[in-house]
Amino acid sequence: ATGLAPKPAAGRPGGTARLSFAGAEQSQGAGGEPKPTQELNLPGQVDDTHTHLQAKHSGVILVAPWGVLGKRRSAGGQDRQTAPEPDANTVIVDPAGLAFLQGSPAGAGGAAGAIYRWLGIISQPHFPDEVKDAVKEEMKAKLHFYGKQPVIHVAAPDLRDLVYHNQPHEVLEALTIAYRNTFVEFLASKKTCLRMLPISSGMFCGEYREQLPEFTAKALKRAFEETVATHPSASHLKACELELCIYKEEELAAYEAAIGEQFS
Repeated sequence: ATGLAPKPAAGRPGGTARLSFAGAEQSQGAGGEPKPTQELNLPGQVDDTHTHLQAKHSGVILVAPWGVLGKRRSAGGQDRQTAPEPDANTVIVDPAGLAFLQGSPAGAGGAAGAIYRWLGIISQPHFPDEVKDAVKEEMKAKLHFYGKQPVIHVAAPDLRDLVYHNQPHEVLEALTIAYRNTFVEFLASKKTCLRMLPISSGMFCGEYREQLPEFTAKALKRAFEETVATHPSASHLKACELELCIYKEEELAAYEAAIGEQFS
């Protein structure tokens, strides 16, 4: 596999607010996603106005005020490195379009483009064969190690498709499956931290832009419960740190509210 393995960095900054999930203590911070056209700071170069998070109880889903690469976009359009870049124990999720995952990383924009540049695969002619073989349909996911850096590629449902038009139940079902597949791949990694982006956000959200935080929270809860109920390694998932990463400052409050309502 190609790509770089970022240096570990101690701690993850950010504020938290308490949530509860299925009787377990939850913590909520804030969320974000990276920009492909700007250079990332070095690991550990974080905004010193934030304090480090401590390890939380099992079943935690943290709304984090940064993207999967640790950057946050302010309402004024400025990017700041508010958390360390992922280390080898942190799995990052790449919710990309199926056409991209079956093709080449080249030409990808948005969050996917930023991730591919950071991994050093943006100029590769295609994704690894094991990814292409496993992700041939929307909602499918596959874990792959680029050097020491674990990444889960998941084919995000394209909510602009006619099958989802005026069909919120279909949207919720598709997102639930995508998150459940992501959790299963995360368990296979044997790692303890997962940084997720809202699946089907950005260009894929179609008519559901305003409802996506609600659908995301409901789908995450259902996916978590279903995985815990059916997977033999569920006890490991409940002990891990699960971050829902929100890159844009203006989107943070909506995701905090939605997660708080579902996991309270």
